[in-house]
Amino acid sequence: MFRDGVWRTVYGWLDLERVSIHRDLKTRERLVANCHVPDTELFPIRYRSVGLRTVSFKAGLELTWFQLSMTGMALITRVANRLNLPNPDWTKLAAPLKRISEWKWVWALGSDCGGMRVDMDGVIKLPSEREPVPRRVTWQLYGGSGDGPQIPCTPAVVLIQKLIDQTITDAAAAELHRPILPPPSQPHLHTPNLSALIDSAAPSSTAGGGGGVCKRSPPLTAGAYPAVGLMTLTEFTRSLERYDIRWTADNN
Repeated sequence: MFRDGVWRTVYGWLDLERVSIHRDLKTRERLVANCHVPDTELFPIRYRSVGLRTVSFKAGLELTWFQLSMTGMALITRVANRLNLPNPDWTKLAAPLKRISEWKWVWALGSDCGGMRVDMDGVIKLPSEREPVPRRVTWQLYGGSGDGPQIPCTPAVVLIQKLIDQTITDAAAAELHRPILPPPSQPHLHTPNLSALIDSAAPSSTAGGGGGVCKRSPPLTAGAYPAVGLMTLTEFTRSLERYDIRWTADNN
C-alpha cells in the first residue's frame, strides 16, 4: 500500500476497520480489511503530480462472523510466515464453507444489499481563507435487489461500448496505450492482448465524423493497461440507471 508517500507492505484481510454507508442509503456498518486491487497501484502514479500521499483499499463481507473468520485465517497464515512454518492450505475448506454458505438459515442472516464508500482527504484553498483548509469528500454508493455485482462490471461495459462506437478521444486512447509502471519490487501483471477485441468491434470509419475521435485503435501489446480517464461519472451512473443502485457525495 502507498502510505505517507512510501510503498509499505501490508497483509490481506488484516487491519480491521469498521465503516458505514450513509444511513439514508439504508446499509449496515461493516468490518473491512486490507484487499489488493489495481487502484492501489494506479492512483499513486496517476495523481502523484497533485501530491497524493496515501491510497488504501479495504473490503468486507456482510456477515461479521464471516469477516472475522477471514481475518482469523489471515492471522494464522501471518504467524506461520513469521515462524517459517508451511502456509495452511485453506483450499481444503472451500467445499464445506460453500455448502455452509448455501444453508437457508445462513442466507436469512444476510441481505441482497451492498455498498461502496470512497473518502478523499486533502486541503483546499477557499477565497475566504488565507491558507488552505482541510476538506473531506465522501462518495457513497448503495446497491440493492441483488444488483451490487453490476457495479464492478459496468466500467468494462461502458469502455467496450465506447470502443465499438469509436468515441474514445485521441488523448484517452493514448492513456489506454500507456503501460502501468509497477511499484518497486512488484511484478508487472499481464493480461490477454486486447487487439482482437478492438479489431472485431470497431469499424474502420470514424463514428460521427467529430474531431478528436479515434479511428481503429492500434494493436495493443500484451500487458496490463490503465483504463482511468476513459469515462465520466455521468457515463458510469447512466449505465446503472436500470438497476437498484444509488449514490451520493458529501463535502465535509
